[in-house]
Amino acid sequence: MTEAKKRHRPSRRLWPLVAALICGGVALNSTWRELGRSVITLLQILFEVGLACFIGSILEYRSWLRFISFLAAPLTRYGRLPAGCAAAFVTAVVSGNAAAMMLAEQRRAATLSRREMIFGALCLNAPAMISFSLTMMFPVVGTIGIAGAIYYGITYAISLAMLLLFLLAARISAPQAATTTTAAATAVPTTLPCYDWPTALRKAGRRTMVLLGRVMLITAPLYLLTAFALQRGFFRLGSHPLPSGWERWLTPETGTILAARLGGMLSAAGITAELLRQHQVTVIQVVFVFILGNIVNNPLRTLRRSLPVALGIYPGYDGALIVGIQSGLRLLLNIVAAAAIVIFFG
Repeated sequence: MTEAKKRHRPSRRLWPLVAALICGGVALNSTWRELGRSVITLLQILFEVGLACFIGSILEYRSWLRFISFLAAPLTRYGRLPAGCAAAFVTAVVSGNAAAMMLAEQRRAATLSRREMIFGALCLNAPAMISFSLTMMFPVVGTIGIAGAIYYGITYAISLAMLLLFLLAARISAPQAATTTTAAATAVPTTLPCYDWPTALRKAGRRTMVLLGRVMLITAPLYLLTAFALQRGFFRLGSHPLPSGWERWLTPETGTILAARLGGMLSAAGITAELLRQHQVTVIQVVFVFILGNIVNNPLRTLRRSLPVALGIYPGYDGALIVGIQSGLRLLLNIVAAAAIVIFFG
């Protein structure tokens, strides 16, 4: 632990200066409108992270997680992960950021190893994504019918496949000694401290403020830099002729759906419903273009939101490793799903 602190101490001293230079450079080269839009989005991210941290802290300090963490015990037992990972897994259903904060706090307190924290964090992606997308799934399926049901079925299958792969990797990489203590490691503790409400609120508030300070220092410059690059068209692809055989999938109609999909699922669903009613697109074309939207959105969402927030929550550079593995595997599986559609229905 001491060596890790020494290893990261120079970067911690240098980063405030780098962050100030980034923020200043972006501010000087942006219009007031662009800067205002980026700052509003950044404040929204900070609010969500702070609220998630506060909720997760209350759950922990009031010892409520011991009543529900047994729900994830079979999964974490298979992955040979400790009880703290099971509690965080359940918390991710409510808030992925709160669950991530729980794992980061346990790592800093040396109650989780680095391996356990990383695999525990990787496993949070599935419950957080499924829980979040359920609010969109019902109106989307209600609007476009079977196309929406197939799309969400594929999306959930990808999340569950990722979860199983992470658990399998955690199981295979577990130290040999852990195989004999799996049951004890994943048992729900019954002696967790339970603080009274004033103490829990005070401790949760203090933890939230500390986290927001760290997130602000790391997230703000990275987010502003990414937003600036996007506004200047840094990630915009040039116009290239379509590969042979792709004309069926990338038509003006599907292009319209894709553009709407990048703006949000509900807006895309409205346009898609009308195109389906007019028989301008087929169900399988809709599924393909929605998955293509996931592929395009993946790196942009990672750079703008997931990576900066994770770097502010997890110690060292582990946040970049966790987000890189999650986003990379999800991107790969979405590409496989899109390619399978083209191959089997082309």
